Amino acid sequence: MFRPKSANTRQAPTDLDQPPPEPVLDFDLTRPWPEKYFGQRFGPGFLRKVLRSGRYILCEIEGVPEQWSVSDARWEGTVLEVYTLQGWRIADRLWTVETLKGFKV
Repeated sequence: MFRPKSANTRQAPTDLDQPPPEPVLDFDLTRPWPEKYFGQRFGPGFLRKVLRSGRYILCEIEGVPEQWSVSDARWEGTVLEVYTLQGWRIADRLWTVETLKGFKV
């Protein structure tokens, strides 16, 4: 949705306003998780939006030396759980990458 320019800044009736800025989908976060991230509510819905955008989400899990790729997320009470190849786990850190090149898959 475009917000109209004020009448003083338009040169012609066909002038379009600037589109809204793209949402920030790159992050590197640790617990405790923020309520909002750049104006977007942080949680499973936000993580799914990041995955749909083509980015990969990696996580660190306490006691596991490797980094795991996240494929889904859910709230279990007040705890954010992520789904990895090991099943549902509680992540200590989440971050995004554009490609998995250089990571052991």
